Amino acid sequence: MLLPSRPLHVHFVLPKNAQSATSRYRGWHFAEALSPDVRVSVNTVTDNRFTFDAPDIVVLHRLRYHGEADRVLNAARQIGAVTVASVDDLIFSPEYAFQAGLTSPPDDPAFYRYHRAECDDHLRTLNECDAVITSTDFLANEARIATNNAKPVHCLRNFLNAEMVTLANAAHELRTRRLQTHPATRTLAYLSGSPTHDVDFAEIAPVLAQVMGNDANTRLLLVGTVTLPKVLQGMADAGRVRRHPFVPWRDLFALTAQADVTLAPLDASRLFNHAKSEIKALEAGAVGVPTTASHTVGAAEAGIATHCRTASDWQAALTASVAGDDVRAAVIQTGAVSAHRERVLSVYAEIAALKSGNASRTATVTRPLRERIEESLRGIEESWVRRRLRWERHERLLEADLRKKG
Repeated sequence: MLLPSRPLHVHFVLPKNAQSATSRYRGWHFAEALSPDVRVSVNTVTDNRFTFDAPDIVVLHRLRYHGEADRVLNAARQIGAVTVASVDDLIFSPEYAFQAGLTSPPDDPAFYRYHRAECDDHLRTLNECDAVITSTDFLANEARIATNNAKPVHCLRNFLNAEMVTLANAAHELRTRRLQTHPATRTLAYLSGSPTHDVDFAEIAPVLAQVMGNDANTRLLLVGTVTLPKVLQGMADAGRVRRHPFVPWRDLFALTAQADVTLAPLDASRLFNHAKSEIKALEAGAVGVPTTASHTVGAAEAGIATHCRTASDWQAALTASVAGDDVRAAVIQTGAVSAHRERVLSVYAEIAALKSGNASRTATVTRPLRERIEESLRGIEESWVRRRLRWERHERLLEADLRKKG
């Protein structure tokens, strides 16, 4: 692999939330993998003003064209930088609009039209950029189809950065001590408990009820606000289902250490889900906790989880004993930043070769004043709504307490 005579310069432009999982994995983790061989800069698309200081490559991660990618692309072209569309979900396909329907009223045409326009916007970004980087081979193939094989498409898988490996090592020590203290208890954990996953979790609820019914030492840990299916209510009444609120990502490893198996069910009938990567299995595996998951093509490519196609597959997988330390060894060896650095450098060097000249000038990306004002107003509105909801919750709790005393 050959790098340019001067250090390569890559500038990442991330979506609004620079600390979201998608921004961390597809932006900051790649910045870490590229350093110190490559000069790296990072901004978010919502920064009011930032400058491209002669980068060779500008990476646009999950930016829709109108109001985001358009101004970034305009500045990048002024200085002759190679532009890369980065995607880690099937957001450039009509499947995105179908998937969004899970969190909206059924057959809501206005909601569908909004998300269909959004996926068209993401497709426009792919078509306007010089190259595409995805997180799975499945997603890379979908990108080639969507862009009619008109540009290079590369798959760079997600990986754990150095901080995550350190956190996972500490959590693994906690897990080892827990197993020594409570060797008989077995905990199945579902760590993705947002309401958008109610349908996914409900698919495996009957199997979970059967597995827990056959083994009195099996417990269920639910993280988040996922709805508990009725078939599991008896287990909850018996004190065998434990709830835990969402935690910041740095605390997730220690929480995962409380589990013996993590669950990753997905609706495999949706193409959108087959594009997803193996992040959940990576994070759990680094702690020494194996993952049992629905068989989806993108995640299965990594081969670090037990993938199930049928209810009987789930039954067999959740009944079997999997050596967590074997999973951990595989993840640390193949899923950490050190294992991916050479591949990442090679792909970015190949993309840099698309550049036709030297970027000797600078260009500035400025966020329109109207957009800044609109976001400020939205922030005020969101803050007011949060305060109102907290007050309403306080009133409900107070009323309930008064009724008990009365």
